[in-house]
Amino acid sequence: MPRPKLWQPLPSFEVYPKLTFFGLNKGQSHCISLHKGTTEKYKDFFDLGEGQLQKSIIFIIESKPFPATIRLARINRTRPYKLKPGDLSERQVILFEWKRFDLTQFAIRNNLREAYELIKNNQKNEKYKVKFNHLEDNIFLLRFGITETLERQLAFLSEMRK
Repeated sequence: MPRPKLWQPLPSFEVYPKLTFFGLNKGQSHCISLHKGTTEKYKDFFDLGEGQLQKSIIFIIESKPFPATIRLARINRTRPYKLKPGDLSERQVILFEWKRFDLTQFAIRNNLREAYELIKNNQKNEKYKVKFNHLEDNIFLLRFGITETLERQLAFLSEMRK
């Protein structure tokens, strides 16, 4: 009989989608940058570096798999807009991208219709968020939520405990 398998998932995170998330920016990006504190863990886990700058990942949205890419971007400041190239140091950033995957874009936008409309109409999204949870291997569960709902639920639980 096989022994139980144990693994450490990568750090989970949440974002409040903005222009680049929905591809509404100039470059139509459809991406997010991960927090710089997670760069080394994600880079090591996916073995990203020289010769291997990106790999395929899967987003689970409403129990269905959708393709995406994890990419190591090297920000070398060769074409700065405001500062001189030497003013900022070179750095590495981990990106999740889904620009090449129309169905992934549709599934995400479908779950964040209100946020999409806010951003599209030049308003701030401070209400609708997405949580990215690493399940295993190259699979991430995406959960969509509304900040107010969660806050109401927590307040309700606090009241019940009194």
